[in-house]
Amino acid sequence: HNGEPRHLATARSILAKAGIPESALQCGGHRSGNADVAFAQRRDGVPVTSILSNCSGKHAGMLAAASYRGEPLDGYLELTHPVQQAILDHVAAFAGLPRDRVFAGVDGCGAPALALPLVAMARSLATFGAPAALPRPLADAALRIGAAMRTHPEMVAGEERFDTDLMLAAKGRVIAKAGAEGVHVTAIPDRRSALAIKVDDGADRGYRAVVIEILRRLSVLADTEADELRARHAPAVQKNLAGRPVGRIEPAF
Repeated sequence: HNGEPRHLATARSILAKAGIPESALQCGGHRSGNADVAFAQRRDGVPVTSILSNCSGKHAGMLAAASYRGEPLDGYLELTHPVQQAILDHVAAFAGLPRDRVFAGVDGCGAPALALPLVAMARSLATFGAPAALPRPLADAALRIGAAMRTHPEMVAGEERFDTDLMLAAKGRVIAKAGAEGVHVTAIPDRRSALAIKVDDGADRGYRAVVIEILRRLSVLADTEADELRARHAPAVQKNLAGRPVGRIEPAF
């Protein structure tokens, strides 16, 4: 998330409901991804603590899960922690893979970063959007989370973010989420399908044009919706800081 006031309030609410102090967060902090909010944070002398992290909501959820399950809060980011083991089980179930085919690195926020083959990543999002084949508790959770994302896309990312604007443009037809290093996934629940994209150089400017064009060709996005998204997030003509055209981005498929 962008670290906007609504995002911080929600992360704090999760922690408060679980009776967990902010100091338990181990994700590290940084200024908001929203330039206006970051400016206000600097102007007002807001200290950079873990609640400001774009991953604070995820970490609050992990801590709340540990508390609810009666497990220790300390070490909640270790892959051996029961919460992380449960997450590993769920990721494998959605992807249709055995646990030993899901690999783990370490994310910038300190949490385990689980790695999948790209086709398995797409399968996992397709399952997330249409989870009927999963066990009932897991399917119910996926439907509830997916509905929340489509109803409140501003909570997935924030102002001027591609994911939020994509879900708004699609009017509930997709569930979208960016990852680090040029990764993006989009579920199309009504079609029981999904896209998973990885840009080799890790830049997000590549996947935005690709996602928009694929969804347009699939008629998930109308031409007008795709054009509006391109204008905001993937303009064909690239300009330098002086406003001069210096290149083009075009889907070559």
